[in-house]
Amino acid sequence: MDALKAIKEVKKTFLSKIYFEENLDSWVTVDEVVQTYLTPGDKVFDLSSRPCDKTAVAQLVGYECT
Repeated sequence: MDALKAIKEVKKTFLSKIYFEENLDSWVTVDEVVQTYLTPGDKVFDLSSRPCDKTAVAQLVGYECT
């Protein structure tokens, strides 16, 4: 799944909509960084205080996220 489709899917189903950013700039930046340094199938460990919205997108585009 490409990043924009994944973003739309997560946005549609994400439980905590108040945290979901409307501006896609940060999403695009995260996607660019991930694609620069990782290969689909790589493992990603998210240790943040955010609600894992971007982690959910990374999972849908092919990364194994925890």
